Amino acid sequence: MSRFIKYLTIIIVIFLIIITILNFQYIGILFIDEIYGKYPTLNKLSAFGDSFGSINTFISSFALIGVIWSVIMQKKELQLQREELRKTTEELHSQKEEFEQQNKTARYQRFDNAFFQLLNNQREKIQDLHISFTNLHEVFVSEDEKYDGRDVFKNILFHRLPNNRLSTNLISLVNAKQAWEGYYSYYYASISTLYFKGLLHLLEYISSSSIIDESDKEFYANIVRTSLSKNELITLFLHAQIYDVDRFKHVIYRFSFFQDIKSYNILDENLYPLYDEQAYTSTVTSTQYK
Repeated sequence: MSRFIKYLTIIIVIFLIIITILNFQYIGILFIDEIYGKYPTLNKLSAFGDSFGSINTFISSFALIGVIWSVIMQKKELQLQREELRKTTEELHSQKEEFEQQNKTARYQRFDNAFFQLLNNQREKIQDLHISFTNLHEVFVSEDEKYDGRDVFKNILFHRLPNNRLSTNLISLVNAKQAWEGYYSYYYASISTLYFKGLLHLLEYISSSSIIDESDKEFYANIVRTSLSKNELITLFLHAQIYDVDRFKHVIYRFSFFQDIKSYNILDENLYPLYDEQAYTSTVTSTQYK
């Protein structure tokens, strides 16, 4: 397109030069003839006046050519402007996407820092767990029987349980729950409550976070869930029936936190109705806990 315009410009300029030379040559001849002629005739004067018509034609042609040329150049300039605008728009869009990605990465980094700090705090709390019995408290316990760390949860579950299995013992679910609550509250609540409060805070931090996407919350909750031993998870199953019940149930249902608990074969199946089915399977969905 630019080569065509270049050649067209050269042709027009040459044409204008030729027309200009011819017009001035013709005018000059008439002017000399009128000056040096004896008597200017009417025909000659008329011809001399008509010679200016060619100049007007030339000027009109030149103006028309200028208009055409201006239109061509404006069209070309408009095309260049549109192309530049398109490139600028694409660049701005690319910069926006890059900025959004950087912003998302920064937000996730802040979330990760807080999340793993809370998770490490939970691990430290496990190490700080200690429990001991003497024959002053339990006549069937040997003196200075001690449990540390994760063994505390094992002791909570199996210290008094026949056949290492939590059972309703053929009594009603309500009575079984009351019996467990009395036993747990008396011996273990003061030891494990702080640990479970930290766990609740960690799960609520994931659930209520506006930093990460909804689809990623399940991922972080699974990290927490898989970090718990089966004894911790079973103890949580019972602890959440006594303390911070509504708050615990919210996050338990939100993340189907007990989806593996039935495979441990520790709980009597008659205890499962303590929680809705959503606690055991992620296929049961509800907007109530989102």
